[in-house]
Amino acid sequence: MANYNRNGKKPTQPHGRPMTPSHVTRTKKLNIDKLNDDFVGIADFKGKRFHVKNVLPGERVEVELPHIKDKERERTFVYTPVRIIEASPMRDEPQCAYANTCGNCNLLHVKYDDQIKLKRRWLDEKLGAAGIKSDDFVASEQFGYRNKVHLAFTEVDNKVLTGFFNEETKRVIPVRRCKLHGTWFEKLTTALNAWATDNHLSAFKPWEQTGLLRFAVARHIGSGISVTVVARENIRCMDKLLELLQKSFKRVSLYLNINKQDDSRVFSPKFIHYGGDKKLSGTMLGVEYRLSPNSFFQVNEAIAAKIYSAVLDSVGDDVDTVVDAYSGIGITSLLFASRGKNVISIEVVPQAVEDAKELAAINKLENRIRFVCGDCNNILPKLKISGKAAFFVDPPRKGLGNTVCKAILKFNPERIIYLSCNPETLAEDLKTLVNGGYRVESAVGFDMFPNTRHVETIVCLCKQ
Repeated sequence: MANYNRNGKKPTQPHGRPMTPSHVTRTKKLNIDKLNDDFVGIADFKGKRFHVKNVLPGERVEVELPHIKDKERERTFVYTPVRIIEASPMRDEPQCAYANTCGNCNLLHVKYDDQIKLKRRWLDEKLGAAGIKSDDFVASEQFGYRNKVHLAFTEVDNKVLTGFFNEETKRVIPVRRCKLHGTWFEKLTTALNAWATDNHLSAFKPWEQTGLLRFAVARHIGSGISVTVVARENIRCMDKLLELLQKSFKRVSLYLNINKQDDSRVFSPKFIHYGGDKKLSGTMLGVEYRLSPNSFFQVNEAIAAKIYSAVLDSVGDDVDTVVDAYSGIGITSLLFASRGKNVISIEVVPQAVEDAKELAAINKLENRIRFVCGDCNNILPKLKISGKAAFFVDPPRKGLGNTVCKAILKFNPERIIYLSCNPETLAEDLKTLVNGGYRVESAVGFDMFPNTRHVETIVCLCKQ
């Protein structure tokens, strides 16, 4: 069965035209000059700029040029090379059968040591806007590091299969195994595909608003797995999926989320527990955590442990209270409290706050943590702190913003430890904090997501 996009048209290439050979009119040879912020190659040729993915600076490549209508000439097209004429010494052969179709790993063609160099260079370029340079960049295991996956359902040849949604082509690419997730991934997809096909279930077709199965979201911790099937209505054969999963995993937590909304949100508020443990449990640096289906938790546990260890070391022994802003389910709050600190834990999502309170009780640390539910923009101006304090902030990609930065500065904390997933907004916030009387003590990058363009950064600031 052919796949179609949301408006009912046939699948398209990144430039939006149907994927048929008749639109390829000629090829062009290009010299790749540099990479942009998305690690896409840039080639300038006769006054025109070309964007080419899966290439490296210094390479000479050949791309296919489709026929482009006049009304499309102002758009930015991203081309895929059909041939590498002269390869960079950094180039590696992707160890994945889906490297050119899945769309999720945009650095698989780069040797891992060189991925680290490219990312650190990019990080320093962004932090340079605030006059800062990184002190180190911590590498990860290149493969098998992810503990979470978000799959979409599709139909191919009368079979229901799971795979990844490709943002460029707007198609679901069936994927049986993934090197980023380890061997548990194939056990999961095998169970899901067999269950959906054998029970004659259907995949959701957004262009028709028909079909049942939308997504499967899973997290694997230790020997256990939590799986949430997202569907448009109730499913009576969930017990059969539970049986299949229990054959491959020692501990299983199975949920159904009923989502009838026509928007980009994966989950609706309606979760139904179908079997196994209600929460997936594990430990991080000595504290116990339990995860609900929609709990936020870092996808790379090994790097998360290194990040949190660095954060704990940065707080210092002379601090009495740690304000943990954007605290989520409270993992970092628990870690600070377990080191004898008094903690003020601030989180905007009510369910996350309730989960954090439960974890504090489980770890017998509730007496050291004060939980506050609300937006930091509203909470910080009203907050009262006694004794020497440090701030730990882990904001979303948009960063802290001017209001939160200035609110933090009014407390005159001993230290500010900033964990960021976006170097650009980090640099903007650092300018405000440095101008407010703080200096950067250290800046370290972490490769939380190998083979992709993403970077995590810890910056520790102290009073001038």
